[in-house]
Amino acid sequence: MCDIHYAKLPYNYINCYLLDDYMVVMVFEKIDSNDYIFEKFIEKINDNDCYVKYEENLEEILIYLRVPGHNKPNFDKFIKGNYSKFDDELKELLCRYYGRESIKSTHSATVFNTIYPQKFKRKQIADRLNVDIDLIYEVLDVIDIETEKYVSLFDLEKNQLKNNIINDN
Repeated sequence: MCDIHYAKLPYNYINCYLLDDYMVVMVFEKIDSNDYIFEKFIEKINDNDCYVKYEENLEEILIYLRVPGHNKPNFDKFIKGNYSKFDDELKELLCRYYGRESIKSTHSATVFNTIYPQKFKRKQIADRLNVDIDLIYEVLDVIDIETEKYVSLFDLEKNQLKNNIINDN
C-alpha cells in the first residue's frame, strides 16, 4: 500500500502491524552493529510519502507509515474481511506477488482463492462448516484485530509474566 516490496525488506524485518487512524508500524529487530543494508533501507523509506516516524526501543526498531488516501477503501475492506471486494488494481498486484494458484483438494485457501472466491472453494468451506453455500461469501474470516495490533516486546513479556503469576496461583 505504501510501495514497499516485501522481497526488498532487510533481513531483520519482523512483521507489520495495524495501528489506529490508517497507520501501520513495521517492526525490525534491533541490530547492535552498523548495518549498511538497513541504513540504506532507512534512507530510502525516509523519502517515502507514507513515512511518518522512526523509533527505537531496547529490542526493536519501529517505522510508522500512513496508509495513502487512495488505499484507504482497500484497507477498510481488509479490516472488515471483504477481501473479494478489493479493487482490481490491488487484486492484480496481489496475484503478481503471490501467484494465481488455487488449492482444490482441501478447504485451505490461497491468496488467489481469497480475493477470487470461486464456487468450488466456497462449497468446500460450507461443507466443512456444515452450512449452506449461500452463507459463504468470503473464504477467509475477518482478521482478529487484537492479534494484528502492535504490542511492544516489553509489554508482551510483562503480560506473559502477569499471566504466569495468575496461572501459578
